[in-house]
Formats: sequence, C-alpha cells, structure tokens
Amino acid sequence: MNSRTDAPVGNDVRLVFPSAAAAQQRVGGVAVAAHATAQARGRGARQIWIDLQDGGRLSSEAIDDVRRAGADASIHFVLDHEARRLKAAEIRPITLAGVVEATGKSSDGLASRLVNRPVSRRVSALLLRIPGMRPWHATAVVGLVGAAMILGLLFGGYAGLVAGGLLFQAASLLDGVDGEIARATYRSSAGGALLDTSVDMTINVGFFVAVTISLTQLYGYGQAFAGGIAILVVLAGLSVMAWLARRLGKPGDFNFLKRFYRQRFPTGLAAKITDVLVVVTSRDFFALLFALIIVAGGGRVILFMLCGFAILWLFLVLCAVRPILRESAGTITEALAVDDTTRLA
Repeated sequence: MNSRTDAPVGNDVRLVFPSAAAAQQRVGGVAVAAHATAQARGRGARQIWIDLQDGGRLSSEAIDDVRRAGADASIHFVLDHEARRLKAAEIRPITLAGVVEATGKSSDGLASRLVNRPVSRRVSALLLRIPGMRPWHATAVVGLVGAAMILGLLFGGYAGLVAGGLLFQAASLLDGVDGEIARATYRSSAGGALLDTSVDMTINVGFFVAVTISLTQLYGYGQAFAGGIAILVVLAGLSVMAWLARRLGKPGDFNFLKRFYRQRFPTGLAAKITDVLVVVTSRDFFALLFALIIVAGGGRVILFMLCGFAILWLFLVLCAVRPILRESAGTITEALAVDDTTRLA
C-alpha cells in the first residue's frame, strides 16, 4: 500500500486498502482514500475503484472526501470480485507533511516562496489537525488580523504604525493558509477564491488608507498627497482587474496578470525583466518590504514608494487589457467552433 512508484497508471485503476478503517484514516482533515484518489487522478486515471479488502464500507464523510478529490474522475466502490481484475494502482506514502507540501502555487512571488510559504505551511499543518477545519476559518482569521492592523494604524501613533506594518505582513503571510487548506482538503471553489480575493483587496486598500492617515498625523500633509495618489491609482487598477476577471469568467482569480506576462515573455531578457516586475508589484513583496522599513524607522518614505509601485502596477494592468481580451475572445470562438462541429457530427 505504501510503496512508491512514479509510473503512469491506466484509465481504470483500483485502489486497494486492507480495511475500511485504513481507508478512512484522516491525514490533514481528509480520508487517506481521498488523497490516494487524487494521486491516481493526477497520474491519468479517470475510472477509479476503491477496494476495501475486509468488505467494509466507507463512512459518508469519507465518501464525500473521495468524490471531492476525484473531481472529474468516475469513482466506484468494489462490491464484487470481478472488479478486482482491474489493474491495482500503487499508493504513494501519504503524510500530513506531504499533503501540505503539495499545496504551493506556481504563481508564488519571491517573498512568498522564501518567507511566507514556509511559515504558512507550518500554520496550515497545525490547523489541519483540528477536526472540521475549513478554508473560510483561515480567511476569517486573516480578516481579523487586517481589522487589527487598521485599528493600530488609525489610533496607535508611532507604536501603532509599527504594529500596523507588522500586522500587514502577518496578513500577507497568513493569506496563503486558506488556499493551502482548500487544496489539501480538495475544497477549492470559485466562491472561496472570490471570498479570499475580496478579503485581500479590502485589507490592501485598508492598509493604504490607514497608513496614509497615520503618516499624515506623524509627518505632515505631504504624506497625504502621496498617499492620496497611491490610493486612487490602486483603486483604478483594482477596478480594471475585477472587470477583467469577470470577463474571463474567474471573478476570484487575480493571478491572471502574472500568468499573462510570464506566458508572453517566457525566455530571454524580457522574461527576466518580467520576473522582476512581477516580484516588485506583488503584495507579498511590498508587505514584507514596508514592514521592514517601518520597523527600521523609515516610515515616512513608504507612501512615496507605494505611489511608485502603484503607478507601475497600473501601467502593467492597462498594457495587458487588450491582449488578454483578444486571447479570451479567441478561446471562446474556438470553443464555439468545436461545439458546432460536435453538433453537426
């Protein structure tokens, strides 16, 4: 059961467990049988049979886990010996550490890969030991951290500025936890992505507004001017991004801008420049940078830096609008052509 293999599996596979208890053992809040199903699906299986050698049956909770993990694959449960003639797929070792390690995203920025993700995975591993843990619980915690950040910035003076900068980084760090829990428990959904994005955007705008008020109180009205420009630019960019996301049919996914530029410039000097631009305009990068600058006593410069980041980001957003719309229109046209061909056939 726990032998390792990297060989591809066929379209029909059988996952063998010595007993229902073994298949229902929970790792990261999900039945082992569900993780094994996700492995088989990821290696090409489309018809997956769950074989409990003791003749037992899975609980309804474990069955729900298996069906979520199987996604578009057809899940069956072996009720007769004829089905046991199917090729049995060997199950890779399933551990909580392995489950959490597999929850990363290819769109992670530099700060996320080096700082945020290693910490958020440890937090996720701890939370996944709690029965009934759901992604929205982690999203709610991030929202509470964001609320504490805004209160600290608005009413805490210089100490509140420092606390707010640290809490902004904490919110950025914890932002990955809900997604990791969703992917580990096969609960990713468009609604969850939209909730996560909405909370993130609220925290971002809340930080920009609150830190502008805080720095204006501490250092004068020049801060208000820089912060006001940054806020207007950020709101304009978010509005365009939200509109594009809806046009693409993914209202909770704001990572399409990173994917667009990386696909547009995959190699050479342009790719390196793109990587740098993606890094410096990512929330995980500037949240960490601003926290360090504030703690070091350089808070009076961050609104001017934020203004520069925001203008650069808006420029990148606007440059991507027409190509993204053309590509999405081409994809829709191709899909309609394939659909028409299928109907004629």
